[in-house]
Amino acid sequence: MKKRNKLLVIPIFGLLIILSFILELTIFNHNILLLSKNDRIVELINDYKISYDKKDTIIEMNINDKYVNKLNINYNTDKDIPYKIEYITDDYYNNDTSKEIINDKFDNEVNETIINFRSKVKNLKIIYETNDNLNINNIKIDNTLKINYYRIIFLFLILLLLCLLIKFYKNGFKTELLHRYFFIFGLIIGSLFIVLQPSSTYSSWDDQIHFQVVNTFFGGNLNWTIGEVSMIADSPVGRGGVNSIEEQTNQIKYINSNKESGYLTKDKKFITYNKIAYIPSVAGYHLSKMLKLPFDICFKMGKMMNLIVYLLIISYAIKISKVGKRIIAI
Repeated sequence: MKKRNKLLVIPIFGLLIILSFILELTIFNHNILLLSKNDRIVELINDYKISYDKKDTIIEMNINDKYVNKLNINYNTDKDIPYKIEYITDDYYNNDTSKEIINDKFDNEVNETIINFRSKVKNLKIIYETNDNLNINNIKIDNTLKINYYRIIFLFLILLLLCLLIKFYKNGFKTELLHRYFFIFGLIIGSLFIVLQPSSTYSSWDDQIHFQVVNTFFGGNLNWTIGEVSMIADSPVGRGGVNSIEEQTNQIKYINSNKESGYLTKDKKFITYNKIAYIPSVAGYHLSKMLKLPFDICFKMGKMMNLIVYLLIISYAIKISKVGKRIIAI
């Protein structure tokens, strides 16, 4: 890289970060910025009624056509309880229309759900199967300005990817540079998947099985933490859906608590042939554990190391290939 180009890297990075922050404010928070300062508050909802219909409990509240950025429901329950929310809002043509968000659940391990609405709401219903184990403590509307740093990371990396594509185009898409760009593009896109997704298995096929192999790789007696058990449980925390940055924060706080779960396993200290492919993930995960990093970081470092080894192997294959470099890259 020429000296002049090296000097441009830092200001370009700085410009992309500033642009990402501006996009976060203007695109994703413009409705909040349009509200008056008096409306940018957390408001406790006291005016609601509870009714019962067959097996369901219905909490109904009149929001009076108020803008709702986030709805915060604080509760206590000793088991997961599915629920749904129905609400009335204006559609594109300013007509009243009934909407239903995706089905969610009251997670007994987190005890708080925060849902992004970003719309004006008139009438809202929370519907769940009647259950004595559930106690709703309070319901709040949160219209305060919140910066989503995950989204800023996403915007920054996408803008960086576009800049690199432009540079690759200016270089004439030369195949002798293809292995480098493949590695960089793969690292950016793969990192987005790893960093921005909730720290949970079940996002892809058999992920819970892969994590179990990685966690027990060295064998011996193992007392699993609640975060580790959550990754192999039938219904891990976060599997029901992470609907906001606050829910992701709560999920991370739960799995990082490092409490022992009481779940014990005992495996032979013998590495079989079918475990060799797990070595990159094992290195990233267990080295992070040795450094006593939070569990969600350890979990993602296992995936990151797997990604890096994959990219190194394919990049090298592209570099040494005499023909078909573009086919390998694709």
